[in-house]
Amino acid sequence: MLFFLILSTLLASSWMISSDALPIQNQMQTTFFQDQTKLYDINQEDEWFMSQEYDIFASVTDYYEKIIDSTFNSETEDLLLNLIHLPKECKNRVLNAQARLLNLEPLSEKQLLKMPAIIGKHVQAMNSKVYLAVENIITLHWHTIWNPRLLTHGAEQEELIMSFLSSFNGIVAKKIIEEIDNYEMLEMIKMDLLNTSLLNQTPTTAGNNMDVVFSTFNWIRKYTLDLFRTPVVQYTSSDLEVDFLRGHLSELRTNLLMELHVQFMDFFVTIQSDILEQLSAYYD
Repeated sequence: MLFFLILSTLLASSWMISSDALPIQNQMQTTFFQDQTKLYDINQEDEWFMSQEYDIFASVTDYYEKIIDSTFNSETEDLLLNLIHLPKECKNRVLNAQARLLNLEPLSEKQLLKMPAIIGKHVQAMNSKVYLAVENIITLHWHTIWNPRLLTHGAEQEELIMSFLSSFNGIVAKKIIEEIDNYEMLEMIKMDLLNTSLLNQTPTTAGNNMDVVFSTFNWIRKYTLDLFRTPVVQYTSSDLEVDFLRGHLSELRTNLLMELHVQFMDFFVTIQSDILEQLSAYYD
């Protein structure tokens, strides 16, 4: 139970949007209206249409953020649980095999001790980076895809909504995968392991390096304590692919694309229903 509490806290801190942002929501909405109405011919005096467009923008953003949150959290939990609960001998063998695939020399004891924390740090950092990129991706492409006729009655409305959401699905999938690749998680982990090796050879270190060391030991200590409080599952090295980090990234991409495909029709129905309700209320 302690592990799940710690893990949920760690994930929440990386993913949750600060409540401090809530007071500026109205300001963000006003800015959204101003920016978007410059981009195409829409009655700028009709605040209702601008308000409904913003509601759709918020719904689209929330939908994709939830998919990223759910998919990445699930994959991250699987990776960290498998790694943490491997017996020490198997874990060291797996970590050394992974290090060789990163073109590193055999790891020292200190590097082996720190490697799970380094992996956890960069997995979480990548998750956070990708999550925070969602709204920027949607905002950047909104004006090229949004069609004001979505907010009008007409025989072509269903086709317009389908085309609108399909376009966003393709763009988000492509851009999120680019964000995953651009983080270069394997290279970041490799550099941290090399820095750890350099620290071992240097008798004195700067304060910020000591902060990293203390943070690493705290991470290890918390999860080590958890091993004594939860039933031990006997994993073996076969539970992790030899190149388990690349496997993790591959699983992220595959499951993300699958979720975007599987949930698309529900997403379409939700947005279509919201638009129809908004139009019905407006014309009534």
